[in-house]
Amino acid sequence: MSAVRIGAWFVGRGVREGELIGLWAPNSDRWIVADLAIASAGCVTVAFDPAWPAEMVVAEAARLNVRHICVGSSAQRTELEDRGWRFGSSGTCLTIEPGVDDALQATGFGASRIGAAEAVPLLKEWATQRRPEQAATLIFTSGTDGSPRAVEISHGAVCSLVESLRKSYLPPGPHRLLCYLPLAHAIGRLLSVYLPLREGASVYVSKGHTHLRAEIKHVRPTVFLGVPRVWEKVWCAFEASPGAPFDAQHALRSGVRRALEMLADQQSQSRRLRHRVTSRLSSLLQALLLRQLGFDQARLLLSGGAPLRDGVQRGLHTLGIKVLEAYGQTESIVTCLSLPDAWRRGSVGRPLRGTTVSIAEDGELLVKNTHLFTRYYGDSDATERSRHGDGWFRTGDQASLDDDGYVRITGRKKALIVTSVGRKVAPEPLESLLMSITGVGHAVVVGEGRKHLTALITPTRPLLPHEGALKCELLARIQARAQVINASIAAYEQIKSIHLLSEPFQSGRGELTQLGKVRREAVTARYAAEIDAMYLDAALRSHVSLDQPGSS
Repeated sequence: MSAVRIGAWFVGRGVREGELIGLWAPNSDRWIVADLAIASAGCVTVAFDPAWPAEMVVAEAARLNVRHICVGSSAQRTELEDRGWRFGSSGTCLTIEPGVDDALQATGFGASRIGAAEAVPLLKEWATQRRPEQAATLIFTSGTDGSPRAVEISHGAVCSLVESLRKSYLPPGPHRLLCYLPLAHAIGRLLSVYLPLREGASVYVSKGHTHLRAEIKHVRPTVFLGVPRVWEKVWCAFEASPGAPFDAQHALRSGVRRALEMLADQQSQSRRLRHRVTSRLSSLLQALLLRQLGFDQARLLLSGGAPLRDGVQRGLHTLGIKVLEAYGQTESIVTCLSLPDAWRRGSVGRPLRGTTVSIAEDGELLVKNTHLFTRYYGDSDATERSRHGDGWFRTGDQASLDDDGYVRITGRKKALIVTSVGRKVAPEPLESLLMSITGVGHAVVVGEGRKHLTALITPTRPLLPHEGALKCELLARIQARAQVINASIAAYEQIKSIHLLSEPFQSGRGELTQLGKVRREAVTARYAAEIDAMYLDAALRSHVSLDQPGSS
């Protein structure tokens, strides 16, 4: 499948330079080719999330006036038509599924207005006329604070970010990258399209999350960014049981000790030699572990998209898997980055070179750089609200900045809970403490307009009906930890009750974004009955109360 051929096909159907062309398909090499084809036609890729239902794609396409679209399968095309998208002389749908390359099948288009012989030179002419300020793509925000917004990113912003990463942060190549993050998302596109194009890296497209573990071992990526859930699964693989954490240091020491016992004449070995042997064997075991996981050739391992639990990061570091945190949003893609020789626990790193950050009076993180988004397409009011002063972008995140320039994200500004007595509480720090408990997946603290705080908690895996004892054990562990947390904070911040759900949140139900962020509105709406029950009188409660004598 040729990008130039598809680009010529669009030009032949009368698309105009700068026109929006949709792309709604799962990750594949054809997705990348179609994206490049749209760019070659002088147009703007509107990257619809493949997890979106067809109704949502049709509605957004109508709002943005998208007339042409590429889809991943005939079934997707049918879904769009069933939801009212009419393809005809004014619009086309190109299916990029395997086997349709020769025909370049489309629905509802008339005779080509321009032949291929004329279209290719026109593509080359458009490519030379591209200006930095022109739009390259529209990428939608995750919608954790409401409806997704279409973020316009320019060619200049993409080039600025890629050059900054190449010159100052990317380890020496050649590089192999595994494309598993959605290409419709900003970070997925950066790591699987923009950066590899400039660097000449090899990109391997994943078949899906169920294949990820085997694919990492096969590809052996040199740079890998995992969302927190990926790293949690890696760590969970080293847990002895759902209720007992794996002691990585103990395991490594045990392996070393067994190896030492095999050494002949231990008593005659000097202390210095024994220390050297122990250190060497420990390093060897870590190297073997990295190879077993497929990270033995990785030069940079990152976590992003959501906060990585401290316990997971500590455990992985003990095993020699040095996962570091990064931070960014659709609007700036990458803002802060940790490096192996420049990182601090609990921090998302320092701002990229060329990026300036500041903390507003209310604690909001402000960002300014040359790769910021241009606007929220079709929403001038939201664009205006996102700006502050002279070119600053309001991230909506609460943060702190230390004297050495390291940034710590403490929560979302909009996530602040205002109780019925007027107290304001940031839920994320409390949720982070709860999620540090072994066996806990996500925690959502609620209490907006209520007299006190409560929390919904999910396990790391579904709790089956016959696992009542395990559920009781996890509840007891949560209750004990929550009481310790409550004893160290103000009364109005204390969590008075918890409700343990039977299974983790799922993106398929709209509870999580594709990158693992909790959609608070969706969660509180879905579990409204469970939340209400936590505020009933104690005699009616079906959950765990954390009230203590003397607490208020």
